[in-house]
Amino acid sequence: MLNGNATARRTQRGFSLVELALGMLILSIVLGALLRPLANQVAQQKFRQTEEDLEHIRDALYGFAMANGRLPRPAVSEQDGREAEACPATPGCSGFVPYATLGVPRGDAYGKLYMYNVTTRYTQSQPALSFADAGVWSIQTRTGAEPGKLVPLADKIVAVVRSFGARSFGRSIHGANVANESAGNVDELFNSGTVEKASALESLTFRHRPLSTQDNAAWGGAYDDQMIWISTSLYAQRMVQAGRMP
Repeated sequence: MLNGNATARRTQRGFSLVELALGMLILSIVLGALLRPLANQVAQQKFRQTEEDLEHIRDALYGFAMANGRLPRPAVSEQDGREAEACPATPGCSGFVPYATLGVPRGDAYGKLYMYNVTTRYTQSQPALSFADAGVWSIQTRTGAEPGKLVPLADKIVAVVRSFGARSFGRSIHGANVANESAGNVDELFNSGTVEKASALESLTFRHRPLSTQDNAAWGGAYDDQMIWISTSLYAQRMVQAGRMP
């Protein structure tokens, strides 16, 4: 039988290395289980905030058009959020959202600048727009039944506002290009503007589909771009209501 002194000595010995390692393992599992839902909540919150920003920017574009009879041009630069003096003599005009002119957020919830693509004709108030004028941008998507096939989603789009999402591509609000973090994200690469398009039509086209973490290039790869757009018909409807079109 152990006497009292022996029992006290064993009690004072403390935990063995094996016991400590087991305790740390259990703690890491518990912390991982607790932090995973928190990380998902933060990601969802950033996604929702960016969606809300995009809707706000679209409303601001409509407001500007109703007041000025045209849409604003892209920003002067990433640091100067006023609209540029002119668009190039091309069907579409691309750049950063003119956040200072519109009074909207400069960047998304991921710290990247919002991108803005607008039909050049719609940045001109004279001659007045008519129903014969149409937006030049188009959007493609992929369906669940045939994810390897691109199909039209929308066309005759007047303007598109985009976020590159949490991962890959874009320009940070601090002026740094964001690197590509995936290998097979061909749809994000198509939207990035970093690859040469096969035709003039492709240069005026974007791809938009549900979020995905699957890096399957045949299905478009991982995708987290977020975007909104203004169609020709909805723009005309708003301008008629505002008395800017007959």
